[in-house]
Amino acid sequence: MTVGNNRYAKDYFKASDISRDDLEYNLVFMNTCESTDRWYRPIRFGENTRIIGFSPEYETQSTHAVRDIGTKLNALSYVGWDCSVERDVSAHVPSMLMEELDTRTDGTLRAASDAVRAVNEILSERGGRFAVFTGKLRCLIKEGAYERVIDLNKKRN
Repeated sequence: MTVGNNRYAKDYFKASDISRDDLEYNLVFMNTCESTDRWYRPIRFGENTRIIGFSPEYETQSTHAVRDIGTKLNALSYVGWDCSVERDVSAHVPSMLMEELDTRTDGTLRAASDAVRAVNEILSERGGRFAVFTGKLRCLIKEGAYERVIDLNKKRN
């Protein structure tokens, strides 16, 4: 998305737009539909209506346009959606994820996969529109990489 005249507009960004090959990020979160290598077919009630569920089995994506960006950014932990996700749900997920990456009150630190697991639990607990997307937010760890904890409070870890 790009901003112009105080409005959001659709924009396209491809992995090939990233010219550097020396990037490395601990976490890349692509809060957009079908941003992983899996896709669960949505089940809708009527034509052009909200998603009420997903197919029990996933299909392997034949193209990975969004995920390729995370690969190009050399993400150790990559978070994305295994489905089409509705904006009224996805808009809340970034703050949920960041809160779950914060140091716990007991001092516990979390890796991205732990935070994603916690967000999926929250989606389930909230019920309704949120519960439909439970388990469809997923963290992929770069092959051969050690997943790092992320401390948004910037306390020593």
